[in-house]
Amino acid sequence: MKSSKVFFLGVLIFLLGLLLFSTACGQAVPKKAPTPSPEPAAKPLTTPSPKPAPEPTPEMTPGVTPSPTSKPPAPKPSPSAVPSPSPTPIPPWYSVYFVPGDKVEEHAVELIRSAEESIDVAIYELSLPSIAEALLEAKQRGVKVRVIMDDECAAKGNSQYPRLKEFATDHNKRDFMHDKFMVIDGKIVWTGSANLTERGVRFNNNNVIVIQSPKLAQNYATEFNEMWQGLFGAGSPPNTPYPEITLGKTLIECYFAPEDRVEEEIIQELLGADKSIYFATFTFTSDPIEQVLISKWKEGVEIRGIYEARQKSRWSSYQPLYKEGIPVIWDKNPYTMHHKVFIIDKETVVTGSFNPTKHANTANDENILILHNPEIADLYFEEFSSIWSQWYTPAPSPTPAPSITPFPAKAPNVQIAYIFYDGKVPRVESDEYVEIVNLGDEPQDLTGWVLKDISDGYPTFTFPPYILKPGERIRVYTNEIHPNGEVSASIMVEPFGIIHIRMWQRSLTPKEERFQGKVISRSNRLCVLP
Repeated sequence: MKSSKVFFLGVLIFLLGLLLFSTACGQAVPKKAPTPSPEPAAKPLTTPSPKPAPEPTPEMTPGVTPSPTSKPPAPKPSPSAVPSPSPTPIPPWYSVYFVPGDKVEEHAVELIRSAEESIDVAIYELSLPSIAEALLEAKQRGVKVRVIMDDECAAKGNSQYPRLKEFATDHNKRDFMHDKFMVIDGKIVWTGSANLTERGVRFNNNNVIVIQSPKLAQNYATEFNEMWQGLFGAGSPPNTPYPEITLGKTLIECYFAPEDRVEEEIIQELLGADKSIYFATFTFTSDPIEQVLISKWKEGVEIRGIYEARQKSRWSSYQPLYKEGIPVIWDKNPYTMHHKVFIIDKETVVTGSFNPTKHANTANDENILILHNPEIADLYFEEFSSIWSQWYTPAPSPTPAPSITPFPAKAPNVQIAYIFYDGKVPRVESDEYVEIVNLGDEPQDLTGWVLKDISDGYPTFTFPPYILKPGERIRVYTNEIHPNGEVSASIMVEPFGIIHIRMWQRSLTPKEERFQGKVISRSNRLCVLP
């Protein structure tokens, strides 16, 4: 009996302990949340706490994409901390500016003011007071400042040379010092087509590129030091330290004329064109470059070109390219289209101070950069496209015509009998003329008729009141001075000045007949329109 009581007492104690243990386990035991885990705390085992709020979704928090893990999204930055995206991302090592439009004068002043050690300026023309003042201020704060100008420009009345004469020199008297570059602190180069004049930075079509590169700066500093020591033009040695430089993925070629055979370097780039060549040049008379463009055009490469209208001359490459059907136009800027740019396959840009002329290649001090960078090429192509779209007017395709051009049906007996296109008077070639004859039996009233070159549209001559008699010949000269000096009427026609018309009633002399056998080339597409 005693043992039974002991047994039941033990069972009772066991059950009581089990009950106490269950009660203790049933209480809410908070779980320690691990610091790195973003997950919500576990629910209490007995008394559940309120349901935790759901994690933010992308719809609730715009711009935050949940991570594949359960980590909470990072705090959304304030709007002020988010930089606005640049439409054209530009690496920090270069900047490109175009005129008109960009504040080139302000950028130049800012760059000069940033100098801490040295400023070297080689500039064809400098007439901006703001630039001179910035250079003087730099000199006062201890920066080494040196300036080289072309002698003719330095002598102009508006030149800043007198203010800078203490630390500047002008070029010798032989050829042009045509560079337009600055070297800042031996690590930054400013170059392009812009002179530091009001027109150069505000009104003329120009381009500037600024590049941060100690090696490129060393190239320009070497050239500057040569000129500072009096070695200009053909006397400059071919000693550019780094003709080729690589910045990131960009190859930059750097050449100086006349010592580095710049024309040949440009030709090599043009020969490599597969798709397109666009150019804008102040003056372009280089026969070798002209022939390469014609050759590439015949291969199927797209070519377009813009010329400065004030550079119209018999030496310009405009007419030969136009004759081949290449789209080329004269500029319509009332100031000056001053670019010196080739854009090749929209991947490579040639720019600098170099106009494609024989004098630039063999005598002047010039510089160019060849930049193999599609992003830079795109900027220059946008500039080219902008001015092309403003100035281009589709023209009829030129068609060759014989030296004797019949008139329209209204006047079948009046003809252009002869074109003397290759004048012998030095420089002005004032003896060039077009001879017109009436081969009919009736007088022809020429009043208001127009004589023009249909290949280019200039020059244009509108006849004053005049009756051309049967068998009569008249000549239209290209200048007011010509061999016989006889005139009966005149009219102003640019760019050749006064054009005269005079009566001429005798046959050609033996001296003049020598030119009948010549092939008339660049001026053979003339017509007379009633």
